[in-house]
Amino acid sequence: MGTMATADIRKGETFKVEVRRVIRASRQRVFAAWTNPEELRKWLAPGPMSVVRAETDTLVGGKYRIEFKGSMDGLPENAERRMSVAGEYTALVPNELVSFTWRPDWNPEDESTVTVRLRDVEGGTEMQFTHERINTEAASQGYTRGWTSCFEKLDAAVGR
Repeated sequence: MGTMATADIRKGETFKVEVRRVIRASRQRVFAAWTNPEELRKWLAPGPMSVVRAETDTLVGGKYRIEFKGSMDGLPENAERRMSVAGEYTALVPNELVSFTWRPDWNPEDESTVTVRLRDVEGGTEMQFTHERINTEAASQGYTRGWTSCFEKLDAAVGR
């Protein structure tokens, strides 16, 4: 499988996850949820996992790091398992755009890009989410499940 991923990278074939979602909150509130460490801790961990540490330096070129605890399987023996993701902000427009690199410690050679665009719509904020340059289809499927779960928590954390 590692050879297949390398072949995909060489050919320039990558995968992406795209989600459009309306969140019943202001753009300012949703932007803060993506950039403020205290807000990130409330929602940016999939399934039964939790964020144990979030650090952000929200400037273009600034770094972030998020540490998770637990496992998507929810099994008690994995409850203390720790993972982290880190990267660098590549674009920031307050209340409109957040873009950053995504380097997970469980697959450090798999650097991808996350972009979140926000706009006002009736009833709240439309979040247009893209996670791209994902190296394998299996990883993109895992990210789809993980992000979907995170966005449910995001709705609960910031929604009215």
